[in-house]
This record gives sequence, structure tokens and C-alpha cells, in this order.
Amino acid sequence: MTFERARISLTLIVAGCVAAPPPAPGVPPSPFEINRVEWTRSHPHSYAFTYRDQCFCDASYLWVRIVVVNDTVAQADLLPVQDARVKKSNGFQRPTVDSLFALIARAYAANAYAVDVQYDPKYHFPSHAELDWSKNIIDDEFTFDARDFTPIPPPASDR
Repeated sequence: MTFERARISLTLIVAGCVAAPPPAPGVPPSPFEINRVEWTRSHPHSYAFTYRDQCFCDASYLWVRIVVVNDTVAQADLLPVQDARVKKSNGFQRPTVDSLFALIARAYAANAYAVDVQYDPKYHFPSHAELDWSKNIIDDEFTFDARDFTPIPPPASDR
């Protein structure tokens, strides 16, 4: 195999991992596919957002401010707890927007009983999702909210 052909093959493999596969012929793309493609095409690689998940798991219901730098979580700070019934914990989730898309993709691939997702109209990230993995299992539901999204511009030296 020539170097150029190997480079093209590797590019296609890497691109396939990042972008959603094209819809089947004659089938319009789903909201998930549309938003994932738009996010992949235009998202900033550094950003901050506020996140909360709700499940029967440790540190649920806690709002966290997450800072992502070059697609990697650089900081995650627990916001002040408003409800005295919520136990503070450092066991909270620290997702990136890409990992939220991956979670939703896993739910679709696993034929989860219910997948309900809302997307941010400007940046196309999943802003709210309700996942129920199995109809007949109690306590497997998972909900998350992502809000207050703020792109972080690259340093002046990178522009």
C-alpha cells in the first residue's frame, strides 16, 4: 500500500470516529445526526458549560461548571448547593459535549426504551436528555442538563 493510500485510509477511519454516519438513502437524517454533524463541524475546542445529571447514582442533582480546553476537561467546579437535602460530593460527572453525544449514541445503539433529547439551537450540543435504558428495569433512567455554554477563544498566539 502506498503512503498516500494509507494516509487516505487513516483519514477515513479517523473521520468515521468523529462524524455521524450518513443516513440511509431516502431516509432523512435524525435530529441527533443533524446536531452531531453541526457540532462536529463548528464547535469550539475550548468552552465552558454548566452540567447536572439526575439518576440513582452518587453525586446526582449537583450543578457543576466544567471547563474544556482543547477537547479535554481542564476544570470542574461544584456550584454552591441550593437545596440543603442534596449531599455535596466530589463524585460528580465531568463530561465533555463529545462524551454527551457518545452517551446518546450508545443509548440509540442499545435500542434504549426511551431517548428524548433537546439540542441547543445555536451550538447544537445536547442541552437536555432523558434516557431510559429498559422498560422493565426500575432505576436505570438517566437525565442530564447542559446550559450556560460559553466558547473560550484560543489564545491570541493561536489565532
